[in-house]
Amino acid sequence: MHRFRGLRYMRTTGTSTVPSPHSASFRIERPLSQPTSYTHSHLLSAREVTPGISRVEYLDRRAKMARDLPNNSVTIFPSNPQKYMTEDVPYLYHHNTDLMYMCGITEPGSFLLVERFDDDVRYILFVERRDESRELWDGPSCGTGDEVRAYFGVDQVRATPELQEYICFVLPKMQSFHYEPSINPSITSILQRLAPDEQKSLVSKWSLEKTPKSYINKQRLIKSDAELELMRKASKIISSALMDAMAKTKIDGKKNWIEERFIEATIEYNCKARGPFRMAFPSVVASGPNSTVLHYMNNNSTAQSGDFVMVDAGCEVHGYCSDVSRSWPISGSFSAPQRDMYELVLDVQKACIAVAREGNNTEGNPVSLDGIHMLAVRRLTDGLMQLGFMKGHTLESAITAGEYSRYFPHAIGHYLGMDVHDTHNAPKSIPLKENMVITIEPGLYCRADDISAPVHYRGIGMRIEDDIVVGNSSRPPEVLSNHAVKEVADVETLIGSG
Repeated sequence: MHRFRGLRYMRTTGTSTVPSPHSASFRIERPLSQPTSYTHSHLLSAREVTPGISRVEYLDRRAKMARDLPNNSVTIFPSNPQKYMTEDVPYLYHHNTDLMYMCGITEPGSFLLVERFDDDVRYILFVERRDESRELWDGPSCGTGDEVRAYFGVDQVRATPELQEYICFVLPKMQSFHYEPSINPSITSILQRLAPDEQKSLVSKWSLEKTPKSYINKQRLIKSDAELELMRKASKIISSALMDAMAKTKIDGKKNWIEERFIEATIEYNCKARGPFRMAFPSVVASGPNSTVLHYMNNNSTAQSGDFVMVDAGCEVHGYCSDVSRSWPISGSFSAPQRDMYELVLDVQKACIAVAREGNNTEGNPVSLDGIHMLAVRRLTDGLMQLGFMKGHTLESAITAGEYSRYFPHAIGHYLGMDVHDTHNAPKSIPLKENMVITIEPGLYCRADDISAPVHYRGIGMRIEDDIVVGNSSRPPEVLSNHAVKEVADVETLIGSG
């Protein structure tokens, strides 16, 4: 009998006290490679698999996904591979968010395999075997113990080296096979080592159109109460950090400049001191003409007294991201051109936030990110023309010709969640639903060498970005990052006060 044949979850017998994987609470009694209530009781309880997210919520996520899977199918969620700066120096590891969303594991070398046969669904977690020599260097790992099965609430835990053999075993029984080939090359390598007839069979069953993301994006787009609470924390932390950076932007008679790197360091120190393990992305601190570069990340220039600085930063709290932008004058006071552009951007942002609700807009169409973008385009274009930009155009011709994109070249926002650009293949044309989280981030960027622009606006770039929970007809949108000031008077009061 094949050793995989007839595998189904069976309750342990004898003296084992390991509960069913469907139990709401389980306290593991040894360290793992990630926080648990055993090692980090200040972060999570025995009812939680990861901080803030309960075992029950993970079980519900998998059950919802399984209902959409085709019968007689196998779906694989792989971990991200470890990447290296140099031969022996790894980058700080970041988990695959789809895998974490499904079961909570963040360990390299792990894979969640979901089988659906004859309407019976089971979840098999493949992890690396425990290795004392590796743990000496890298710390504790999960391993294949029965307590790991119970902790992550899966039906089976097996060693990663068995994955290829398992695929060979299960291949003849399935009608479709779903995985994301771009995430972890080890899966592709495993498949390439299959016998030619097995490879041929696999290709006929592999659905590129239906990758795992297509089954869970709908879930990931709409946040649970627990997810929203983690995102509130992430947004509040980055907002406080941006406030501190503004306060520490000091220009005086002895020194009329400040380094971009100092502002970056102030933000990242304040974030990590408040709990987040990592920043959500490399911070953008762009001053002077650098502020017209959308994703400037060198942060190695000096901001001069008359410069404007545009900062885009975010942090990650237990797997959930924030993404907030603020812009301010280094001197502490807006010049007239800076104020003109800033107040235009701020007014447009407020208008866009106000319509971020589930339901129809004034034209009777469902509100979407694409629709909000066109609202921003129209208002920014109209405001720029009043400031003397795009001469020779009417409002409609400037929009039709795309002239506005020289100054507003990016989208009004994106979905936000476990990834900064969350569910990145979800169209921005879909109707917004209550408890989606999006960013609203209008900006204007007038290059210093743009001879068609009014001379006093050249070299000024800015963006104002907030994290927004989509509301409904009776509940207004929630601005998660509202702690970070953005009114002109408040910004001027804060700059240099720390």
